[in-house]
Amino acid sequence: MRRLSSRMTFFYKRILSVIWFGFIAVFMAAPFVAPMIGGSVSGSPLAFLIVPVIMIVVGYFTMKKLLFDLVDEVLDAGDALVICNGHLEERVALSDIMNVSYSQFVNPPRVTLSLRNPSMFGDRVSFCAPVSFMPFSTSPIIDELIQRIDAARRGALASKHSSQSLPEEPAPAHRRTLSSVLLWMLLVTAFTGLFAIANSPALRLWLLPPQPVIVKTIAPDSELWRLMQEARAASRANDHQHAAELFAKALAIEPGPNNISRDLLVERGSEYNSLHVPDKAFADFDAALRIGYPGPMSDDAARTYMGRGYALYGLAQYRRAKDDFDVVLKQVPWSSNALGWRGAAYQNLGDRERAIADYKAALALDPNSSTALRGLKSLETP
Repeated sequence: MRRLSSRMTFFYKRILSVIWFGFIAVFMAAPFVAPMIGGSVSGSPLAFLIVPVIMIVVGYFTMKKLLFDLVDEVLDAGDALVICNGHLEERVALSDIMNVSYSQFVNPPRVTLSLRNPSMFGDRVSFCAPVSFMPFSTSPIIDELIQRIDAARRGALASKHSSQSLPEEPAPAHRRTLSSVLLWMLLVTAFTGLFAIANSPALRLWLLPPQPVIVKTIAPDSELWRLMQEARAASRANDHQHAAELFAKALAIEPGPNNISRDLLVERGSEYNSLHVPDKAFADFDAALRIGYPGPMSDDAARTYMGRGYALYGLAQYRRAKDDFDVVLKQVPWSSNALGWRGAAYQNLGDRERAIADYKAALALDPNSSTALRGLKSLETP
């Protein structure tokens, strides 16, 4: 018997849904798993559940409408069709089919058979038509099937010698085409938006502004105050290791999350950057950004992004570092330091033209920028 349904049916019904929902599950789990393996994610993890939940709901109802109701296989048995779904199988005569609705403009293309007498699969049976390499083209196999069903139906009418007319055929469901296309467009848009949010700190700041920060004050005669003053004195004396230890003790007294713990994390992260321990520096700056700053952006927030970008650069995560320097330069476009380090990130990403442009812009603001001078010299060296 000749196969009428597409061999891609199994992929559409079983594998595509696993890929779709599996990808969303991994993305939803990432913000919670990353801290367990030493990584981190900017912003509140709960904020990144919104788009995936929308994608799950839209994806489920789209697949329920277009995929889940497809039977596994339809075979041509001459004057009948053999319909298989799972372990069930039924034979349907061509003359018992009232109407054939063929929608080639959806993906996958669908064929829906309206039956005169309900089968074990119901009075409507849908299957995936053979997929063509030419978009929106009809399948010769399905076109031939429609003609044969029409001939069988007319033959059955003539054999009855009855003046009773056949029921009026329902109009093909072309309205499904537009709604299905719109649903797929919505899925693509949602996926694109999710990808953009995940890869753009600036976009996350615009769409997901930080939550209000708990504000606390420090008593001037407290142990916390004393530790902070000693830590800052050690930092000014370039004793960064001791400063980091003192800030750690201060964080043990005030773990937060609040404005005090955020500022302590930033100061300890700066010490780790000075000690060339980028993994610990990144963890501190990232934790500070998760606590957040008042308003969409401030100079203090820009400095924190700068510190995290520098730590990311030290971790050889140049694209993420470049993204953080972008955030800084939107707030402080005259920062020669940010321009120099963004140029270094571009250089390591292989973008020589942008690297040179940033180096030159940094030197125009600060002719003694060591990062820019060193970068330009290395680019000029054969």
